[in-house]
Amino acid sequence: MTDWFLQAGYITNRADVVKTQIVDVPLGYPVSTMNKSAIVSEIKDYLSSKNVHSIGRFGSWDYANSDECMRQGLELASRLASQID
Repeated sequence: MTDWFLQAGYITNRADVVKTQIVDVPLGYPVSTMNKSAIVSEIKDYLSSKNVHSIGRFGSWDYANSDECMRQGLELASRLASQID
């Protein structure tokens, strides 16, 4: 994964990558409930207060194709990079 970010020009040095992790969740699928929006909002607010960025299919508790997950990752990387400058 780090090689892709280097080749795409999103990072210039492997040492810039603090951590990568891929988690395989067999049979995992987000399921909507009536209170899902409020619950997810509360969870995300809590995680945000701990400086945890929750994105992607499972991090957003929502169905998302791989292209949407990549978009969310790139958007987060851009936001985090702008905080460094």
